[in-house]
Amino acid sequence: MSLQGITSITLTDSGDLYTTVPSITFSAPTTAKKPARLIAILNGGSLNQINIDSGGSYYEDGSTPAITIASSVGTTATATATVLNGRVNSVTLTDSGQGYMTPPAVTILGPSGNASDFVAVGYPNLDSATSKLTSITIVDSGDFYTSAPSILISEPQLFQPFLVGEYVNQDSASDGGILTAEVAAYNDSSEILSLIHVGSANNLGSFALPSTGKYLTGQNSGATAKIVSSTQKDTVDQQNFEFATEIEDILDFSEGNPFGEISKSTGLSS
Repeated sequence: MSLQGITSITLTDSGDLYTTVPSITFSAPTTAKKPARLIAILNGGSLNQINIDSGGSYYEDGSTPAITIASSVGTTATATATVLNGRVNSVTLTDSGQGYMTPPAVTILGPSGNASDFVAVGYPNLDSATSKLTSITIVDSGDFYTSAPSILISEPQLFQPFLVGEYVNQDSASDGGILTAEVAAYNDSSEILSLIHVGSANNLGSFALPSTGKYLTGQNSGATAKIVSSTQKDTVDQQNFEFATEIEDILDFSEGNPFGEISKSTGLSS
């Protein structure tokens, strides 16, 4: 049975609608916890060496599990062990002992680690332009896997609706500053977002175009949506906009202005 860490990850589905990097969890190895097995080699009445028949599993790196060697009619042998990668990797005789007629039994303290200490770790790579995962980088390959582990990737963050009356911000307005606007309406069924008082936070009262491909963030709700297009409505101050945003899908806007069309003769909303 071969015990090892994972060597590669194949992404079978890139997912969609990820605006932030999701969490990823690997299942723990299922190998049973076992102590190392050691065999004494006798030379005359003394031990010549101690061979490692099995390094065991789930030992904590840097630990020195105690070794017990059966006594003899003379001097009992002693030895120390070192651990690397969760296994006993070397045994050093500190006293060869005397008076052994047959190879003595050698036992070692069992591992103190657990399977959870050897779980693989990965990092998902997100393409922000497509909101899809492109690959998973192995950060820690883990160990003691006898078969491929299962991998759980968290779902995209659910959309939090914008609140009417709250202000939204967007970096990189047309003037290079921060766009600010007030949410005038949000239709949950059609997913249409309409904003008024669109302007530059750097120069209050001035008009600034929104930037497509950038995210709007609600100051109170924390909602986020990426603008894929914008439509300027015919208003007195030219600061009313409707935005096609990408929230759970690419959103379309209705043709009508939810705030009323502007009267050309009076300059008032109908």
